[in-house]
Amino acid sequence: MIEYFVSDVDGCLATPFQEPDWEALSQIRAYHKRARLDRQTQGESPYPLLSICTGRPLAYTESLTQWLGIRTPFVFESALVFDLETYQVRGAATHRNAWIQTDPSTIHT
Repeated sequence: MIEYFVSDVDGCLATPFQEPDWEALSQIRAYHKRARLDRQTQGESPYPLLSICTGRPLAYTESLTQWLGIRTPFVFESALVFDLETYQVRGAATHRNAWIQTDPSTIHT
């Protein structure tokens, strides 16, 4: 079973400088909402939870997650993870368990 579907923004969920496809975004939001509800009530779902991985800044990405109802951690600025539940920024891990907390002092810009 696929647990997460992680999508880029530009060219996938949105096209830069064009009006969003609100119908498609609403459909994506409905699938994600169903996946969350299934997991809360049944412990699993045939639908994956949605997350985002983008080079866009935090404010842009966080507003998009609000539109889509995403509550899972997401990657922004290509290497940082933001967790909406704890409101914390962490460094992105590069292995299978991508949500491991990283010491911020080890992140170099």
